[in-house]
Amino acid sequence: MDDVNFAESPFVVVMSADANVRDAGVGWTGLVTSTEALARPRAGYGGAIWLAQGRVLGPPSTPDTEHLMGLHFWRTSGDAEAFAAELIHAQPDDEVVDVLVVDDGLYRFSATVSASPEDVTLVDPSRNESEVTTEIIRMTPVSGKQGWVGEYNESETREHIKHLDGFLSASFFHDLRSDRIVEYVQWRSPADLTAAFGDARFAEHLSVNSHYSAGEAFLFGERLAGETV
Repeated sequence: MDDVNFAESPFVVVMSADANVRDAGVGWTGLVTSTEALARPRAGYGGAIWLAQGRVLGPPSTPDTEHLMGLHFWRTSGDAEAFAAELIHAQPDDEVVDVLVVDDGLYRFSATVSASPEDVTLVDPSRNESEVTTEIIRMTPVSGKQGWVGEYNESETREHIKHLDGFLSASFFHDLRSDRIVEYVQWRSPADLTAAFGDARFAEHLSVNSHYSAGEAFLFGERLAGETV
C-alpha cells in the first residue's frame, strides 16, 4: 500500500522473515499475498508496508541472509491484536505464512519528522520512489529509559538529523507492552546514510543510543507493492 496514514491507523503489527539470498525474491511474493489475504477482510485494516532486500547494518551474524519485513497498520489496538492472533493461529496450517516471525510487541505511532520545512503534516507520505532507501531501527532501552530515549531520538532528529544531506523522514513507534521502540527512517540513498556516519553529532547520537539501549538496524533496498484497501 502506497498511502498508509500513520495517524489514522496508528497501531502496528511487525513481522519479518529471513531467507538465503539465493532463495529470496520470488518466495516473498507468496508470503506477502498470503498475509494480506488474512489482513484485508478484517475490520480496521489500514494498509501495509513491505520491505525487502534487507541487510543488517554492522557486522551481520548471517552474511548470506536477506531480510523481509512487513508492517501492518490498524485503526485500533483491538484490531491489531485480533490480526496478530489470527496470523499466529494460521501459521501451522500455511507453509508460506509459517516462515514469518511475528513480533510479540504492539506498536503505536507517535510522530514523524520530515526533512522538508514546508511539510507541516503530521504524517509522512511514505515515499515509494525506487531510489529511496528505508532503514528500520529496533531498540530496547534499558529499564525505565523508554520515555527518555524516545524523546532524545525525536529531538535529535528534529534539531539536527533532519538537516543531514539525503535524510527524508523518520517515524517513531512505541511498544504498548514493553519499552521497545521502532524507527522507520527514509534516506535518499544508502550513500547518504553512509555519509551521515561521518557527522560528529550523528555519531554521538548513535553512541548515546548504544549506551542506553540494545537493538539492531536493517537497511532495505526495495519496497514491495501492496494492494490499496
